[in-house]
Amino acid sequence: MRKVMTRLLTLSLLAAFAGAAPLQSQTADAAKAPKAEQKARKLSRAPFKGKLKAVDKTAMTLTFELKDKSRTIKITSETRFLKAGMPARLGDAVIGEEVAGQVIKNADGTEEAVSVRFGPKPEAKPKKEKDSPKKAAK
Repeated sequence: MRKVMTRLLTLSLLAAFAGAAPLQSQTADAAKAPKAEQKARKLSRAPFKGKLKAVDKTAMTLTFELKDKSRTIKITSETRFLKAGMPARLGDAVIGEEVAGQVIKNADGTEEAVSVRFGPKPEAKPKKEKDSPKKAAK
């Protein structure tokens, strides 16, 4: 009787571990899927630049004019806004000013804004040149 119980216990433990192994691999695959999707999304980024034509806060879109056509992009909760080099909000947009940034093309063909800059590009601060020790010694 004791041998039968030991065998049953051993078989049930083996069955439990065998059943858990596929679950672990599925969990690992599921963890890799979002990373692969994020990497693919990063590769599909494209810049945009134009003059702001319209802001629709209810539809969460920005429409801007290029040289000969208009283009509309979606805004999400993850979209970053800048104005004059400082963080901004969608409400800081002024119709007619320059707008630029990066978009991601979704599978359905829509474009989603990753970052948006309102107004002209801020000038880069000049780098300070440090005095080298050789010049100081002379």
